[in-house]
Amino acid sequence: MSNNEVRIDPQGASNGVAQWKAAATTTNSNWTDATRKIADLQAMAPWGNDSAGESFAKNFKEGKEFPTDSKIDALVQQVVDTGPNVETALERSLGSDEAQAKKVKWKK
Repeated sequence: MSNNEVRIDPQGASNGVAQWKAAATTTNSNWTDATRKIADLQAMAPWGNDSAGESFAKNFKEGKEFPTDSKIDALVQQVVDTGPNVETALERSLGSDEAQAKKVKWKK
């Protein structure tokens, strides 16, 4: 930014958004896979069925969802949503620039 102007390199911005979206897709997939694996492992009840295992299971099931799970779900969703949001902002900014440029009358 110089002289109160912002310059957007359309190709660079497009490449950056594409890379963000790819990373977000991978992040979302990894989080989904990890939570699925955890749920599968929990379903196996590896704590056993003796008195200690039953006591553990009772206490564990009361707090089944870890407090961070929903926060991480929301964070991952924000990461996923950022790519399309930035893409929309870039498209609108470049579209606005194009519309304004058509109104400028150049004198030679």
